Amino acid sequence: MWTLRMLLLLVSLAARLSAHDPGLSSATLWLQQDRLKATLTFAPADIEALLPMDLNGDGQVNESEFEETRAVLERFVREGVQVSLDGEAVTPSEVCIERTQDNRGRNIEIRLRFPTKADATQLSLRNVLLPDLPRGHRHYVLLFDEGVKLVREALLDRTNNTFEVSLAGPEGAESSRSFGDFFALGVEHILTGYDHLLFLFGLLVVGMSFVSAAKIITSFTIAHSITLALATFHLVRLSPAVVEPLIALSIAYVGLENIVRSNLDRRWLLTFVFGLIHGLGFASVLREMDVGANTAGALQPLVAFNLGVETGQIGIAAITLPLILGLGRRPRLALYVRPATSVAVIAMGVYWLLERVAWS
Repeated sequence: MWTLRMLLLLVSLAARLSAHDPGLSSATLWLQQDRLKATLTFAPADIEALLPMDLNGDGQVNESEFEETRAVLERFVREGVQVSLDGEAVTPSEVCIERTQDNRGRNIEIRLRFPTKADATQLSLRNVLLPDLPRGHRHYVLLFDEGVKLVREALLDRTNNTFEVSLAGPEGAESSRSFGDFFALGVEHILTGYDHLLFLFGLLVVGMSFVSAAKIITSFTIAHSITLALATFHLVRLSPAVVEPLIALSIAYVGLENIVRSNLDRRWLLTFVFGLIHGLGFASVLREMDVGANTAGALQPLVAFNLGVETGQIGIAAITLPLILGLGRRPRLALYVRPATSVAVIAMGVYWLLERVAWS
């Protein structure tokens, strides 16, 4: 009876947990001699949190609803994105808002132009929209000069919503801070990536040796690091509508394999294959922030984010693996716990699979 209760509890948790919705947006700035061009990219759900656009409440924003709220959104953006040069506020000369569809999915793109002066020494951009977005939302900002060279990048949030840069000298000190920001984002992403964690748990719960567990973790790490890099640099492109259901399917498959197969010595090979798919899921964070748009500037965020993911993953494994290995020393308990947890893993994987297929 307790097994059924645990299963129902885990399935109900699955219904409440999104796989990982970090809440990400980006701003790409180009500083030219007489103007500053800015392109802000938000997911529709983020804009909906700022300004309701789904007027009929059907869960979608159709073209007429978008056009009806466009003017209000333009005024909202004019007030919310504040630019100053040498301490003097600059009003945007142009605001254009469009809905886009690309390899990152559906987005709302906001393009602004600000007049500038050639002798400006200090640029400040303050996004007062961020405090109104859900807690944990991140806003990735990149500044390029007229020669399309990356000048500075930063990761903003609701408590730190101002991007400041000196135009008179190098910004080397800011690079280390950006590295730390992306490292923290990677840790946060894996800790809230319930589907990735459940996949890893499903692989390890059968109670194998420490060496076998190390092979699995290493195989998973190498595999998802490969596709994370390839997807970030747009060398591999696969729609989230395909990747996310495949991740859910991998979870259900591992749970099923725990039950129907007794010899799992070569499980690290399966882990590598599925790890390639999970890496594409990890890459969604950097892809949504358009990190790979600038190859030279993408390396540091990629390395920092991946190190953060690995650190969080190792931390979780360090806590759970001793408990799983300890379970192996209690055969009677393991006889009931392992099948029950595997069934729960299957149920959660199937739930996410159906949810994601319906969502796509």
